[in-house]
Amino acid sequence: MVLKPLNNDDIEDKGSDEFGFLGPFYQDFRLRFSRLLSQTFRSMEYKLAMSILEPKMKFMEPDSGTSTLDGFVTSIKEVLSPYDLKRLDAYTSNLADYHMILDLVPKLTHLYFCEKLPVSLSAAQASILLCIGLQNQDVSYIEREMGLERQQILSQFIKAMKKFHKYLDRIASKEIESSLPRLSEIAIEPTKVSMEQDLEKAARQAEADMKSDLKGVIDPELLEQYANGGKKSSKSKTDNDSGRKRGKGYQGSRSNKKKKFQH
Repeated sequence: MVLKPLNNDDIEDKGSDEFGFLGPFYQDFRLRFSRLLSQTFRSMEYKLAMSILEPKMKFMEPDSGTSTLDGFVTSIKEVLSPYDLKRLDAYTSNLADYHMILDLVPKLTHLYFCEKLPVSLSAAQASILLCIGLQNQDVSYIEREMGLERQQILSQFIKAMKKFHKYLDRIASKEIESSLPRLSEIAIEPTKVSMEQDLEKAARQAEADMKSDLKGVIDPELLEQYANGGKKSSKSKTDNDSGRKRGKGYQGSRSNKKKKFQH
């Protein structure tokens, strides 16, 4: 039995849901019915199934700054693994065949019909998703039921997958961004010292550093020696000359003594 709200002015609707007090019952019925479409109601005509589920076709573009994401999928971990998202990216980039993502279609379709993925689809795209994702039908079945060519079906299918991928990729990017460390803002204030004063200070510092380096490299005793000029060298020369003279005098006295002794 399908329950529908009565659009009657005599019934007061205090709830915010468009279905009033029947909202929770209707949502529970839609959830159970969508699960049974792959089993008991697998052969049900897609038009009847669509009329029962009445999926929301149009959604406002989600904006984290203005609208809320309550009730929607807000974490990629709830839906797909990183490898699943990579496969979906490859298919939507025309780098893989649709058979590579058929295992992801039931989960994505179920989330869409439960209004967990705020993605706007056309009636044809939603019907194709219902047949493939909920009823586990193939493309040949859709060709017979909808009277569309295979290429048209796959074209609408990839358009729907691109919309899903765009939303999920945006969620994944936000999760990565939120996990990164945030840089602290540094307030830049003008200096109180003028450029001329700063340059003079730097010049004085450089001169002091050069003097400090020279003191460590040059020996002070050598500086004193070179400062005295040739005084030490002339003195040493005089000492050497006097030494030689003394040597000659000593030799002369020895020779005179020898001569006296011989006589």
